[in-house]
Amino acid sequence: EAFPLASANFYNFRIDPLEPNRIWMLSRGAYEHLGTLCLGPSKFPATNKRICLPPQCFSMSFDQNGLCYKLTGGYNVDRSAGDTQGLGGMFGIVTGLGLMKLPFPEGRPWKRSLMWEAFSLRVPQIVEDWKALSRVKSPERKKLMS
Repeated sequence: EAFPLASANFYNFRIDPLEPNRIWMLSRGAYEHLGTLCLGPSKFPATNKRICLPPQCFSMSFDQNGLCYKLTGGYNVDRSAGDTQGLGGMFGIVTGLGLMKLPFPEGRPWKRSLMWEAFSLRVPQIVEDWKALSRVKSPERKKLMS
């Protein structure tokens, strides 16, 4: 009712090489909030906003009779894509529509921590420094390291 024109946009279906009864796929969900969204006791009237979720990975496992017994999904593979601030599934929909702020860390928009920024910026330089140091002959290396 809330998203009558919803499109999950599943693509890239493939068979798991280690579990042949399992398939994997990606999704780029697109939603337009055209009706009332009911979440528990809360009802949110249509906002007419259109949102796109980040690409997400899903899997389905099937039994001997071809019936699906396990569905996994909602694992973001690129938090910078879409317009839900890095969140997928219902967390992304609620955030993208601006309906509410979820009170737990998993429901908050993703942002890089200071530690991540420091680590991601410094590691490439450290690797380059080690490579350069490994090319220096042994007596000179001792001198550089002291």
